[in-house]
Amino acid sequence: MELPPEIDHIRLRLKYLKAKAQQDFHRYLVVFAGSDEWIMQLLNKRLLSSSTSNTLVISSRKLPIDAEHCPAKKLRTYLGSEVESLIWDGFSGLNPDGLGAASGLVKGGGLFILLLPELEKLAAQPDVDYLRMCTHAEELPSFGTRFLQRLTSSIENDAQISVFKPNTEKTLITPLSELEATLLACPKGPDSGGISLPSSDQHTAIKAIETVALGHRNRPLVIYADRGRGKSSALGLAAAKLHQQHNYKIIITAPSRRACESAFQHYEKAVSNINNVEQANADLLVFMPPDEIIETRPECHLLMVDEAASIPSPLLKSMLETYSRMVFSTTVQGYEGNGQGFAVRFKKELDQHSPHWKSIELKQAIRWADNDPLESWIFDFLLLDAKLPETQNTLLTSLTDSADIYWYSQNELAENNTLLKHLTALLVLAHYQTSPSDIRLILDHPKIHIGVISNKSRLLGALLIMEEGGINDPDLAEHIFQGRRRPRGQLVPQALIAATGAAQFMIQSSYRIMRIAIHPEFTNLGLGSALINATYDYAENKHIDFISTSFGVTPELVPFWSKNQFGILKLGTHKDGASGTQSMIMMRAISAQSDQLFTQYADIFKDTFLFGLSRQHRALSTEKVLTVLENLPLTSTQINSNEQSQLQAFAEHFRSFDDSLAILHPFILNCVADKVIHHLNKPQIYLLLMQVFQGRSVQTAVQTFKLKGKKQLDGELRAGVKALLDLKNRL
Repeated sequence: MELPPEIDHIRLRLKYLKAKAQQDFHRYLVVFAGSDEWIMQLLNKRLLSSSTSNTLVISSRKLPIDAEHCPAKKLRTYLGSEVESLIWDGFSGLNPDGLGAASGLVKGGGLFILLLPELEKLAAQPDVDYLRMCTHAEELPSFGTRFLQRLTSSIENDAQISVFKPNTEKTLITPLSELEATLLACPKGPDSGGISLPSSDQHTAIKAIETVALGHRNRPLVIYADRGRGKSSALGLAAAKLHQQHNYKIIITAPSRRACESAFQHYEKAVSNINNVEQANADLLVFMPPDEIIETRPECHLLMVDEAASIPSPLLKSMLETYSRMVFSTTVQGYEGNGQGFAVRFKKELDQHSPHWKSIELKQAIRWADNDPLESWIFDFLLLDAKLPETQNTLLTSLTDSADIYWYSQNELAENNTLLKHLTALLVLAHYQTSPSDIRLILDHPKIHIGVISNKSRLLGALLIMEEGGINDPDLAEHIFQGRRRPRGQLVPQALIAATGAAQFMIQSSYRIMRIAIHPEFTNLGLGSALINATYDYAENKHIDFISTSFGVTPELVPFWSKNQFGILKLGTHKDGASGTQSMIMMRAISAQSDQLFTQYADIFKDTFLFGLSRQHRALSTEKVLTVLENLPLTSTQINSNEQSQLQAFAEHFRSFDDSLAILHPFILNCVADKVIHHLNKPQIYLLLMQVFQGRSVQTAVQTFKLKGKKQLDGELRAGVKALLDLKNRL
């Protein structure tokens, strides 16, 4: 193939776009859409050589570009850094989360360059990144391309995107002479439109941070901002001021050290007049990962949490309970964890623990000018600005107020952009892990089902279902049990086979409820249960064997699913990296075969859990232990006279705890089964469970419940058993 005749025009056009970007401090999207051979010819002629200064190339292959290369799966390690240009190789796949994150790396005056196949071909078949959603590669052709169609449409309909194609007139619209004249008229030098730091918004944030550090305790601050508003740099500037004026030690945490790099850069610059900057940074502004903070609880004058929305809520809650002076900073819209959902969910924790907490929002763009073309495009394409419509304050009082459930096809959803936006906004509010990749999964995964509950066209709730199982492959089941295979798209079957060895969990067909979301203004009306019951009917009509769910254990979620006739089959022994807590699998049988399967393995799980309480589940929070116990198939039995006398001997100080443990274990379990346990206060319940079931050390119990020593611990245990005996005797 000969070199395209428009090469000089393309090169000059790129120079013009770069100059224009620097002039208005905006960022622009540039698209090269053609065959891989055409793209490589342009690159071999160093077409982008003038744009490779401080450039990052996102590709799984080495392109002929003299710049740093990074595969999309490692892109998150670059969050917090900046580049003048970013080149994304679309021939290596189009990861939605990666595209969103990559756009945030480009600073004002820079270009985001997309290398794509011909747009009509791109929208015709799934790209290689879709393999991440496949159980096996042979499934790829069954996936849709609605997300890619959305991408091509968004590119073709945005007048601020420059698209270069082979042998087209679009690149020759402006004569070379006019481009040259325009280029000469543009000012020289990068960042000519930059905004000086700190901005007025940042000044407000710094003062608010100072108030947290120096004012009343237990009044945390939450800083909200879109990308590029300078929230991380405000943290660094405030830390420097507190160091210089008060010699304060500050700990900053985030999903990664790189995520808060801007805070350290601005801190070090602000304290550069100190002789030993490195020592100042090492001693007075320290980064620690969230889990290390929870484990070691280091002392500091102020704890800063950057990108808080991407840190599991249980970890944030633990920090809030430990530290009296905290600042949370989070992205409002985004691919690093969504601030909208954070605002709704974590607000409850803040209201309960620190009712005097404050919040501010940074709106002024710092790293690029307002009305940035790249930001506008990425927000629209990935629905990062999706919001639920305002309600009319006409709350439902019950399901009798004509709430309807409808199952949408993926084509219907793709053609209804308003509904897609509202659904995305709802999922964002309900689950902090919701990301742009979920949009692609919803639109294109062949085994996804979308249920919506609405009232007079107003979206009240939704759920997403993933088909699983229906695979009769003994070798696959054996490999899963041996830990040699972990097929994608089979979360519940493979987890249950790995735990039990029962291939029936893969053979039987199932629906996993992977997301369920209710509008925050319409909770506690039974809408979630209505969606689950509708799912049961929907699955039964399609001859599905069972429905399942997998989630991070909380004392609120387990009873909800139990109330909806789900039983526990598995509890993880390690904390999940996403939720910050142990993951649980629950199941509701539909067919007779699945009911038999569930009954068998629910009993096995009960025995396994009780056995493991003093072993692999010893560190499980006692509150969660009680939650699990209350949702097991336990049976209440009468206490015989011999048991009664032994328990009475312990309660009246005639028998030691160690000698009584064998009889205390079934007795406390009995009290859980008949709910007598709840007549005690929570500290009494938790103390009994911690010592009788988990076998925690005396020191741990004394410290946890702030007791004076072993003697008081012994007295509390005996008093709790005596109260339970009295209650049981009155039944």
